[in-house]
Amino acid sequence: MTGAIELRWHILRNDGSQQCLRTGRKRRGLLCAAFAVAPLTWRSRLLGLLAGIAVVFAINQARILLLFYAYRADHTLFDPLHALVTPIAVVLLVAAYFYAWLFLTQRHVQST
Repeated sequence: MTGAIELRWHILRNDGSQQCLRTGRKRRGLLCAAFAVAPLTWRSRLLGLLAGIAVVFAINQARILLLFYAYRADHTLFDPLHALVTPIAVVLLVAAYFYAWLFLTQRHVQST
């Protein structure tokens, strides 16, 4: 089946070249750096980071599915989505998670 995307560790492009799927490593690194400097207790920092790693994984899986179905629907959508739209969306969603975690933990600290 030429030109198909295999949901394994590689994407088979139309020209037959392989490109490794992104694993979210850079986003996890940004999240780790953000939690390292956040004004949180160690417990809140650790819980937020562990939950954040799961969030990054889930977002990345949703991104891969979106790319798969976009490629099946229209081949021309894949490259702009893969190169521009989904990386920006992932960073924004991870930043939203971090902001929400900060907001919720600060609100919890103020109420106690």
